[in-house]
Amino acid sequence: MSERVLLGPSAVMAVGTVTSRVTGIVRDISMTAALGFFLVSDAFSLGNSLPNMIYILVIGGALNAVFIPQLVRRMKDDADDGRAYADRLITLTAIILFVLSVLAIVMAPLIVTLYTPSDYPQNEFDLAVAFTRLCLPQIFFYGIYTMFGQVLNTRGKFGAPMFAPIANNIVAISTFRCSSISLEPLQPQKETCHRVRCGCWEQGQPWVLSPKR
Repeated sequence: MSERVLLGPSAVMAVGTVTSRVTGIVRDISMTAALGFFLVSDAFSLGNSLPNMIYILVIGGALNAVFIPQLVRRMKDDADDGRAYADRLITLTAIILFVLSVLAIVMAPLIVTLYTPSDYPQNEFDLAVAFTRLCLPQIFFYGIYTMFGQVLNTRGKFGAPMFAPIANNIVAISTFRCSSISLEPLQPQKETCHRVRCGCWEQGQPWVLSPKR
């Protein structure tokens, strides 16, 4: 493959990587502004990291080690460039990922229990479960992104897989900024804790963004 042919995809990947890193930093800043520090931030970090752990443990390794090489081989050997095989594989993977995501959401309290100490306060545990249930559908999208990305890469299309994380960061930034603007300022309570900084959110706040009145 000539250098000229490689130059375009390499430039796209370089620009996408740099842009992804920059938007990732802005995302983290927006998250800190919306959630603060300490318990709320810790609960969200736990909920946001669990989908990645479950995906890698249950199906991520199989996709990368077994399915993807087979997909690449069929694209090279089949008369239809592996389109029929890719369609069947993506359909099967989507069904498995959907079932896994639903089971994980139902079992969210048990999953959180495995990653929290026995003396974890109940209000903080409930908040972590709420964030976990919000984030667990990422399992489905991790797998779909992997499958679509590999199909596009084998066909020489590098732009969409590279810029998908940028779109994800932009959505996250917008959500955190809307959360910072929409939720009423939460003032410290007298005795127990600061509601936002220490995790004492009212029921439902992790699930909806309510405009200020």
